[in-house]
Amino acid sequence: MFNSNVGVERKFKLTERFAAAFRTDMFNLGNTPHHSLGNTSVNSGTFMQALGIINTGLEVIEQRAFRFSLKVSF
Repeated sequence: MFNSNVGVERKFKLTERFAAAFRTDMFNLGNTPHHSLGNTSVNSGTFMQALGIINTGLEVIEQRAFRFSLKVSF
């Protein structure tokens, strides 16, 4: 069970005093689901069926997510 997370940043010099930075973060890049353990009762009709998803991702983000940011410094 693992997630692939990627972050990319690009810095720009606007003037001698001002600079900008653009950053993109991508969480769970492969959109990999993490199924919970199914019903363990042998007598059940849903025995060992993985019906739920557990929250194991970064910051409890289980689906693929993108985050964009822009920073201006002076």
